Amino acid sequence: MTRLIAPFLSLFLSLVVAEPDPAFSFGARLLDPISTGIETANTTGSQHVGIRRESFAFEDRQLNVSWWYPATSEDNAVPFTNAGGLVGEAVLDAPLDSSNGPYPLIIFSPGVASWDDSYYFFLQNLASHGYVVVSIKHLDATKAEAKANPLALAQAKKYQEEQNGSYAVWLTYSWWFRTTHEGLKYRPQEIGFVIDKAIQAASDKLSPFHGNIDAENIGMAGHSLGGFYTLLVGAGMAVNCDYPMTLKEQNLLNPILTEVNFCAWPESRNFSSPTDLHDSRIKAAISLAPPVFIKPSEITRGANSIKTPLMILTGNDPYFESTLKPQRQLYDGAAGPKYKVEINATNHMLIADTYQYNDELTANVPAYLKSNFSAKADVYMTYSSAFFDMYLKKDDSKKEVLQSSSSPLVAALDYSE
Repeated sequence: MTRLIAPFLSLFLSLVVAEPDPAFSFGARLLDPISTGIETANTTGSQHVGIRRESFAFEDRQLNVSWWYPATSEDNAVPFTNAGGLVGEAVLDAPLDSSNGPYPLIIFSPGVASWDDSYYFFLQNLASHGYVVVSIKHLDATKAEAKANPLALAQAKKYQEEQNGSYAVWLTYSWWFRTTHEGLKYRPQEIGFVIDKAIQAASDKLSPFHGNIDAENIGMAGHSLGGFYTLLVGAGMAVNCDYPMTLKEQNLLNPILTEVNFCAWPESRNFSSPTDLHDSRIKAAISLAPPVFIKPSEITRGANSIKTPLMILTGNDPYFESTLKPQRQLYDGAAGPKYKVEINATNHMLIADTYQYNDELTANVPAYLKSNFSAKADVYMTYSSAFFDMYLKKDDSKKEVLQSSSSPLVAALDYSE
């Protein structure tokens, strides 16, 4: 099924057999890592960074996370190299620097089939600005496959030609999304569990984070599928299911999954309220290039419930970052405070630098979308750190940063207090 769809989807359609626990994964398939030692963008904060890997027993399986945190400097410390061969500034198991703690907590939810250490520059940068960040290795990181029947793939090709990449990818992963009810079976549960564990660590005398997490100031960020669940869990977007559905929308076996209504899944039908997934402990949310699984005509109404400070941070290429229309609906509908930043000539995967650098995944991505990586990464880092500083650290001086264009690469900047 490789290359059946326009270049954006060749990233997904070339993915085949799942491995039990691949060393480097996208679409839960083993990939050869890029040459080790490829350096990602430098941090912009003042603190050194450590990374710690941890596994939790969750339900009937293991749930892995990465902790990124302010650390003390060590002579001759060797920076951590992630599973894809990228190296940054984080040092594995470096001693935590408690001098500026306790630190606000940020939970990070990666895109579908992406690993917890795949967003190297973004996660280490938040830690360098004085945050403890916990990135989740969701169930799909080793289980999701790009599988769909020919009818769904034909429709995916049509969506791509219409510059609707979100729906195209949604169909390409039909098997996984149908099996997991578009992530409802595991994503919210894993996110809530990790928040609980991080808060517990703050008061656990045996934890290296004891006394160093500010559990009253929690943020959330996520990319792609993780960006969608950041909207629901972190920002409080409503899933309204109080309208009649067509037979196609109710048919859970419909081969064109994009025609199945998010409200048709049993989990949605059992919500106690439209904002049932919202975690009120989260005080600020950044959604990175989110697709929206909710019926397009219901996006604005769902966004009306968003009162948590929200930033949508995204690339703007119409073929390789084609979620701009629903993102505009989200921004316009949210109550605010709200921000929307578009980065010029930037594709969906740049924020996940591990995948951005892997030629096997990006062979069909035009060179202009892969150029100026550090400058584009700097835009992500500038606005994300300023946003969390403003709403988790109550640093009003960052308002000027949030309301100004930080770079010629900022294609659009919208905000409303």
